[in-house]
Amino acid sequence: MSGKRAKLWFDFENAPQVLVLEPLIRRFREEGYGTVLTARRFSMTVELCRKRGLDAVELGSGSTSGSTVVKILKVFQRAFKLKRLLKNQKPLIGISHASRSQLLAGKMLGVPVVILDDYEHSDQSLVRFASRLLAPYAIPAEVWGRHSSKVVQYPGIKENLYLTGLTMSNDLPPDVLANPDSVILLFRPESGTAHYHSEESARLQREILDMISMRKGVLVVVFPRCEEQRIQIRELFADRPAMVTFPEVTDGPNLIAHSDLVIGGGGTMTREAAALGVPSYSFFSGEWGGVDRQLVTEGRLVRIRNSKDVAGIRIEQRKNSITVPDSETLDFVYGYLKKVIVELRAADGTAVEA
Repeated sequence: MSGKRAKLWFDFENAPQVLVLEPLIRRFREEGYGTVLTARRFSMTVELCRKRGLDAVELGSGSTSGSTVVKILKVFQRAFKLKRLLKNQKPLIGISHASRSQLLAGKMLGVPVVILDDYEHSDQSLVRFASRLLAPYAIPAEVWGRHSSKVVQYPGIKENLYLTGLTMSNDLPPDVLANPDSVILLFRPESGTAHYHSEESARLQREILDMISMRKGVLVVVFPRCEEQRIQIRELFADRPAMVTFPEVTDGPNLIAHSDLVIGGGGTMTREAAALGVPSYSFFSGEWGGVDRQLVTEGRLVRIRNSKDVAGIRIEQRKNSITVPDSETLDFVYGYLKKVIVELRAADGTAVEA
């Protein structure tokens, strides 16, 4: 925590949210705003905070269980822990990428929470507790129904927030550095516990991995979602010509910028690749949102639906250079949040302490 009274509260529920919020945190800190950061122990979130030098307080954990009841219970348990942590230093505002626990804790504390969200088909039941909702132009505000008046749309996609100004470095996993002539293929498995998981998506994932494992001159860089996936994929490649590696916490965008293609069953890594101009393939089996549909329309993302699409994946070294997004998205989101904070400061009648 920084400051005698931390005014801006950022919460991370999942690892990608660390990258999304970090540029905003650093800008506010540069202007002297006090901050408090909280993070859930789930999917390398805490570890990524540490790697990025963010002093987040670890609070609560996620569930790898597919049980809806267990997941809901975890959200409420963490919300009460957040409330206890912050009750004596009531922040001016909460900011997150749709942190459910933060929305609940903010409601209990009387703290307004502004969220970012770029997938309209996720659970939206707690949007009622948000003060404002920032979403890309690709998603019509009307999809939030009676809460559409809370929606403020921004240009670009959320990945632009932290890909702006990206510079490539050689801070790469050792196996990548040791295989300069290989096709570098990043693979992100689907989530086996998400609501969108299905037998069809599991079949597609197996088919894709089988196809990759038979190729020569390929280094498959895998970011499993759990230890079970790591074991399963390692066994699959045990006697195959393709190589496979499982990096620890690493600079994902930099690694993507050095890769030849990305294949994923989720959303963030495939959108990062699309934003940077790296060939990107998605076998995400849930309902596709406006952002991903727009990327497909623009030719920056390829959707994998069936065996024919799997056969069409081009596993080859990338010939084009990466394209780094400009600062339009970051400038807009930061500017809007700054406006909200200034209004809250005026209403609160106190200065922000750095």
